[in-house]
Amino acid sequence: MRRGRAAITALLIVSALAATTGVLMALVVESQASFGYYAYQPLADAVFTPGLGLWPATVWWLLVAGVGLLGVGFSTGWLIAVRRRGA
Repeated sequence: MRRGRAAITALLIVSALAATTGVLMALVVESQASFGYYAYQPLADAVFTPGLGLWPATVWWLLVAGVGLLGVGFSTGWLIAVRRRGA
């Protein structure tokens, strides 16, 4: 049982690192500069709200953080269940 517990503990550590890295990188990622001008008429019923969109890199880092948090939750629950079972 020691080998399984070590694997779950390793999963917990790797998941915690992924969650922390994902959140930090999502906060640090700079927005991409968009250059160019397109001579299209704006939509009549659309409202331009600058700064509310998320950049693709931010979305990917938030996805990494979410997967890391899922791993932390799974491994923590597994370790608690094993401890209660007495194994």
